[in-house]
Amino acid sequence: MFQTALVAALMNYVYVVSLKTVLEKSMKAKRSRTSEYYANNPEAAEKRRRWQRKENKKKSKRKYRAFLMKKRREAGRDGNGDGMDYDHDEKRFITAKRNRSKK
Repeated sequence: MFQTALVAALMNYVYVVSLKTVLEKSMKAKRSRTSEYYANNPEAAEKRRRWQRKENKKKSKRKYRAFLMKKRREAGRDGNGDGMDYDHDEKRFITAKRNRSKK
């Protein structure tokens, strides 16, 4: 009786572990087309990084980042890893995924 219960529990454990492994492999994030393009074109990637460095130095961008950090500090969200971003349209915090997909 005890042995059959032990064997059943062990078989169930093996099934769950193997199913979890299969799911993790199938759910692996696929690279975006943009990511693939820049991975295959290093000159274009460097050009893009030069443009981003120039863009991020602008006073307006620095002011905008400072504003976002101020909002996060005021809300107590800075550094807690909750994955929330401030949405200026809705004037509240929403998930980063949702906020970035609204563009």
